Amino acid sequence: MSKWKVKIQNRSNDIPPKLEDFGLTEELRAEIKREWRRWIETSHNMTPEQLDRLPEYQEFKEKQRRLLDYERARNRPRELSGWEFEREVARLFRKIGGYTETTRGSGDGGVDIRLYFSGRMLVVQCKNHTAPVSPSVVRELYGVLLHEEADGAVLVATGGFSNAAKEFAEGKPITLLDSSDVFRMEKGIAPSFSFFDETSARNT
Repeated sequence: MSKWKVKIQNRSNDIPPKLEDFGLTEELRAEIKREWRRWIETSHNMTPEQLDRLPEYQEFKEKQRRLLDYERARNRPRELSGWEFEREVARLFRKIGGYTETTRGSGDGGVDIRLYFSGRMLVVQCKNHTAPVSPSVVRELYGVLLHEEADGAVLVATGGFSNAAKEFAEGKPITLLDSSDVFRMEKGIAPSFSFFDETSARNT
């Protein structure tokens, strides 16, 4: 192995850092390692500096960084209790410019958070589960939306959503947010919320 290959091999042990720290699956860790090995094997005629100047290599590193950031963000909320997760979501909504009111315990009417954003009021439910949300949960939230006479509803689910759940929400003032959206809010990026418009019928 050339001295430059050794240097890149050594550096690749630090980028990405210890993969076990990110809560990745074995399959995903193996995929990332395969990609890094491919770059190591194709860079034996380059110095580390020459490799860093390759746009394709920079693009690859950025892709891996985003993947690790996403996985780290995806796994972090699951360490929180239900109430802690609701408070964290409320904090993120405030970070993107919203005003929040949190409810706690029984008798909340199916509303975990009331979010006021851009002059609109949205009801929010938070599901900190590993399994994808089923359509029954989205239907229930839609009923809460109508009862509260809110402008829209938001469902935040760390486990994502089933295809049937997405289909039910389509065309309705319901915003579905998964772990990647939670991560983007942490970066200060607001999601695109769905609202009732002036011509929407609330009893459909």
